[in-house]
Amino acid sequence: MKRGNLKKLEKQMKHLKAFLILTLSIFGMVFLYYY
Repeated sequence: MKRGNLKKLEKQMKHLKAFLILTLSIFGMVFLYYY
């Protein structure tokens, strides 16, 4: 595996993690709002 690919993958993982946190926070707010 090339070094460039690893960097790209790392960046994608960061985006994925941020997206997951955002989704969870929105879901949490909706959950708290309705219950």
